[in-house]
Amino acid sequence: MVTGVDPGAVVITFGHVADGNVHVNIVPAAPADGRHEDALFSFVASLGGSISAEHGIGALKAPWLALARTDAERALFARMASVGRVQLSRCS
Repeated sequence: MVTGVDPGAVVITFGHVADGNVHVNIVPAAPADGRHEDALFSFVASLGGSISAEHGIGALKAPWLALARTDAERALFARMASVGRVQLSRCS
């Protein structure tokens, strides 16, 4: 799916597959403008997977949170973050 938007990209997978967490690094050939993430995260979400695994969503993946969480969940995260009880980057 990544080579569909960037044929020269190199995709590196690693991690702990036995517990269901595969980490993906992409070395782009084309400009890193979100096209790689769009392709990968949309594919993962279409399979029912998580774009955040055990590390939380993080600031860099926040634009794609809607692929993995409902409107109600995102509203709850925002409410919790506004009172300082949790940071969005730790919600997975």
